[in-house]
Formats: sequence, structure tokens, C-alpha cells
Amino acid sequence: MPSRRKAIGVLAPQLSGDYFGILFTGIQAITRRHDPRLIAIQGTPREIFSSRLAWDQVDGWIIINNADGLEQTAPPGVPLVTLGVQVPGLDCPAVFPDNYGGMRTAVLHLIGHGHQRIGFVGNLAHPDIQQRYEGYQAALAEHRLPFDPALVASAADTSERSGADAFQRLLAAGAVCTALAAGTDENALGVMSAAQAAGYRVPEDLAVVGFDDVLLAQASTPPLTTVRVPIQALGSTAAKLLLAQLAGQAVPRGATYVGTAFIPRRSCNCSVTVLAPTIAERQNVSWREALEQQLTGLARYPLPPDPAIRLREIWPGGETLIDGLADALQGQAAPASAALMEAWQEIVAVSENLEVLLAILKALENAGARQLAASPEAAAHAAVETFVERQRLEMLRARVAYETSVIRSYSALVHQNYHISVTLLAKDSAHTQNLAWLRQTSLSWGCFGMWDSVGNADAALVVAGIYRRDTNDGDADSRIGNRYAAPIFPPPELLPHSVYEVDGEITVMLPIKTAGQTRGMLALACPIGYLRSSGNHDMLTGLATLLGAALERESLVETLRTAYERERSLGDIVRALGSPVIPLMPEVLLVPLVGAIGPGRAQQIIEAILHGVSSHQATSVLIDITGVPLVDAQVANSLLQAARAATLLGAQVMLVGVRPEIAQSIVGLGIQLPQLVTQPTLAAAVQSLLKEREQPGIKHFGKAFLSP
Repeated sequence: MPSRRKAIGVLAPQLSGDYFGILFTGIQAITRRHDPRLIAIQGTPREIFSSRLAWDQVDGWIIINNADGLEQTAPPGVPLVTLGVQVPGLDCPAVFPDNYGGMRTAVLHLIGHGHQRIGFVGNLAHPDIQQRYEGYQAALAEHRLPFDPALVASAADTSERSGADAFQRLLAAGAVCTALAAGTDENALGVMSAAQAAGYRVPEDLAVVGFDDVLLAQASTPPLTTVRVPIQALGSTAAKLLLAQLAGQAVPRGATYVGTAFIPRRSCNCSVTVLAPTIAERQNVSWREALEQQLTGLARYPLPPDPAIRLREIWPGGETLIDGLADALQGQAAPASAALMEAWQEIVAVSENLEVLLAILKALENAGARQLAASPEAAAHAAVETFVERQRLEMLRARVAYETSVIRSYSALVHQNYHISVTLLAKDSAHTQNLAWLRQTSLSWGCFGMWDSVGNADAALVVAGIYRRDTNDGDADSRIGNRYAAPIFPPPELLPHSVYEVDGEITVMLPIKTAGQTRGMLALACPIGYLRSSGNHDMLTGLATLLGAALERESLVETLRTAYERERSLGDIVRALGSPVIPLMPEVLLVPLVGAIGPGRAQQIIEAILHGVSSHQATSVLIDITGVPLVDAQVANSLLQAARAATLLGAQVMLVGVRPEIAQSIVGLGIQLPQLVTQPTLAAAVQSLLKEREQPGIKHFGKAFLSP
């Protein structure tokens, strides 16, 4: 593979979902000029940099939202840019949306509606939300409205549930407000839901504004007034600052703010329609040029107009519509439906705002009407009317197609996760590390490396599995087991060519954890579209969690298997200790018994005696009951059974250790032991046995008691 510059690294707490997918779109649009390769790693600097993961692969890093441990673990001498977070004392650029200014504008708008008691809900521990909170306070101060801490409720996070919980706490505390600003749209949607459930009308009783302009903001009831964050511009700005550092250029240290835009909707009691930007009539400006400027402004809404940006740069299909209108003014047929549909699909992808789409239709209609005013030809009037109606239909089709694609994407995600779960967590799933289960996704490449040690500065990753949708890679299996130092993982020779292509795939790495311990890293090649396809859900973390659960399951199964084998081994030892058979002398066995004898143990004793007699060809068995606390009818019966069984194998049994209290108990119970010879001690038993063996003409104890 030809020598290349290193990649740009991105470190973030999450890698998939709309927000991060759009961020990566903005980053990639800029970094591809440096080198197409992007490596995105999930985690914090403290978690990732302490292992020096990918250090030798990366020219510079963008750190998103969480800079925990960055000062202590950052690669020395490597350019850094933070996004959404700033580290005091760290001399590097930090990129933020204009949180302060955006929230200040939103609260000033509420004040303009006459509200004076305005509450705030948000996760104040988050740097972005803290800046928005400061903007809220600044707007109150500008109008000399008192700041009331009782109207502020901290949310646990940025979710709807936390927004609802925070508003319910305000209600429970008796806080009275007529309007409320939320730190995020999801918090705001939760506030509206809780308020409506409590009987409040939005906006009549409570006006609500949010921040971010997520897709659900315009689909809520009522549509949510919010502040739009230019997510892609955030990514682009961070990438530009990083590339400037790599080029040796001076960059601003400290915070750089990217402008936001206020979007009024009905939740604050506004009924706003996006109007096509009016174009001042100028000489030598054709209707086409004027319409192009209008469509460019609408495609960029709500960002301010920028004369340097041409329509084809952000919406090439807009020129198709202008050409179609020009043909209609000449009485000609409109472009083919496929071209029109593609044009509307492009703008729907750029702007999901329904009001923008309607404003584009209105701009086309007005431009056609102005030109027809000077044309007496009926054919042109009919053609323009038909053209406008077709655009309305194609716009609706494109919007429905977009909604349908979102639904299908979620359906495919649920289907994918279900089948991966079944595969990874199945009873017979013994090879989760080989990544064959990735075939159930649209991903083309993956590599799983297992840490060979944890917490070691020299730790390396051992390749446990490689996946390629192109199964022609015959070298993949030979690389299994290769060990790579953390700074060079994932090694370039394993990466697919797609990550080196302009607008190609991004290399992402996910830590795989079991029981809180990072077991390895899963590297994947992901297109931008895949990162965004799960909407607001973190799809990649879901995959990593499933793989971690599968590994944990395998580990638990192995632990249980080992524990079972150990238990069985211990059981054998216990059984052997419970009825030990000791070769005392040739053809003589000693069975010392200690403790109570129950039915189960009695059976073990019988089995042990029989096995011992057979194995050692014993003719005499001494059962020592000195350590048995009680001999009752059940124990006596067990001893008799052992004696009878041994006799059948040609051995005689002697009962040793019959103490006075045991003898008294046996007599008191009326137990008869006709087949057992008894001795009070083991010494007496051995002496008796030796004496019998010394008498000539008499077979020793066990064979017979009488001379032949």
C-alpha cells in the first residue's frame, strides 16, 4: 500500500445517531482534503489514550463532548481540537455552537410575547447546557426581570423523560411560570408532555422553547419553537481548525462559536410561515438569477444569505426545477418525473422543514406568474400551471419517501438487532469472536482485537476475528492470532481500501466490555449513512454491547463448566474421604469411619468396601467405627450389609472400635451382629489378625476359622 499521511482521529462518547452522523459528515467534508482516512473511537481520553490506542495512526485529534483525563493522557505534541467541551489550562481550540446567544434570543422572544415568569429545565452539568442557562439569565437581566431559582429545575440528562421529571418537580414545588426554556428539544418535548398530562395547554397556559431543532420538533403537538444548531458546521469548523494546526498556521486558542438560528413555531404562540426571500430588483438580473438566489436562501434557511454560495453547491436539483419552469414558460413539457423526484429528494435531505418546502413551491409559482403576466400565450399558462401542480405532487412524494425510508430504517435496525442477538446469545454460539454475525448488517469489514493484558502500558491487541463481506480475502484466517501494539491498531494492512477513498468509509473502534472490564476493540468500516441510519439511537453501542454480552455469556459458561468439574472432583474426594479404604497389609484393608452415617453415606461405604476387596484381592476388612458417634439400627443394618457383600467376594469383616457405650446401645436396641467379629481397638484387631496368621495348620482370618 502506498505511503500516506496519517489519519485524523475523533474521540467521542458515541459514534452513531443523527447528531454524531451529521458531525462526521462535516468533519469528513474537510479532512478529505488532508487524507480521506478518519478513525473514530468511542470513549473518553482517560479510557482510550491511557493505552495509546491508534497513536501512531493519527496526525491530530478532535475530542467531542467529554475531555475527561485529556490533560494527563493526550499524545504529546499532537494537535488537538475539542468540540462541545473546553479544558481549562489546555492550550487548544474549542468549538461550540452559540449556546449563549441562541438561548438568549429564544428567551427574549418569550419576553416579547409578554412573559415575565420564565422557567428553565436542563442538565446543568453539561457544558453546552450551562452556556444556554447563562444565556437565559442574561435575557432576564436585559429586561430587569428577577431571576428566581425556584423556576429552575436541573434535568438528569438531555432526554424527554428527564425533562418531564424536572417539570413535575417544579409543579410539586408550587413554582408558577407562564413560559419555560429547555436546554434541549428532547427536554422540551418531555416538558410539553408532562404539562399537557397535568392539564396545561401549550402554548395558552405554558409557552415552551427548546434547543437543537431535532426532527421531532416540527412534528410535535404543537410544533416546538427551538434554536437550530448547525451540526455539520460544528464538525467542519473543528476539522478546519485541526487542519490549520497541521499546516503550521496560527489558530485562535480558546472557544470558537458557530452561529445558531431561532426557529419560531406554535409552542410559543407563533404561527410562522417561511417566506421566500425577496430579491431586490436590479438591472441586468434575469428572473432565473433572481429565482436561483431565492432558492439558495431557502435551501440554507434559517442561516443568513451568503452571496458567495451558489445553488448548485447545496442543491443541484434546484437548477433542474428552474430549467423545468423555463421550459414551461416556452410551452414545453416539464422534465421527466425521475429528474423532478431526484431534485425534491435532494432538498428534503438538506431541509426537513415542511415550511421551507412549501416556500420553495411558492417561489416557483410566483416566478412563473410574474413571467406569464407579460405573455399572452395560453399554451404557456397551461404548461406553467401543470408544472407547478407536478412540483407539488413530487414534493409530497419525496417527503413521503423520506418518511418511509426512516420507518424502513428503524424496521431494518430492529430486524438486524434481533437476529444478531439470537446469533450471539444462542446456546450453541461458541464462535462470537469470528465476526461472521456481521453479515446480518450492511457493513463490509470488521476486525476484533483482544487485549493481551489490561492496564499495561505495553499492552497489545491480538486479532481474534476478521470479517470481510468479500470472502475472497484468503489471507484473513492467517492473520488470526497476530499481535499488534496498541499505537498501530488497526494496522493499515488489515483495513479495506474503502477507508482510503474520498467520501469513503470511516474506521470506527468500539471498546468491548464485560463486567466493567474492556476485553478488546471492535474495528468497523462504516459509511456516513450507516452512522445516521439509527436516527437518535446509538446503534453501534448496541452492537458492541451484544458482542460483550456474548463474550460474557461464554465466559460464564466456561466458569460454570470449570466449577462443575471442580465440584465433581471435590465430590469424588469427599466420597473417598467419607469412606476411605486403606491397604493395611497384604490382603487386609482398613476402613476408618468418622462422623454420622446416613443412608447415602452407608451406600458409599458398601461400594467402597466392595471396590477395595476386588481391587486388592483382600481377604480381611477391618471397619473402624471409633469415630462414629452413634450406632443405631440403621447403621448396624448397613454394617451387616457390608459384611454380607464382602463375604460373597471371599472376605471376612471385623468391626473395630466398639466402645462400651456403643456395645450398650447395640444390646439395648436388640441388634444382632452374628456375622461380625468385633474388637475394642485397632491394635487389638491387628494383634488378633497376626496371631491367627502365625498358627500353623489354621488358615488366617478371613478364609476360615477351623482347620481343614
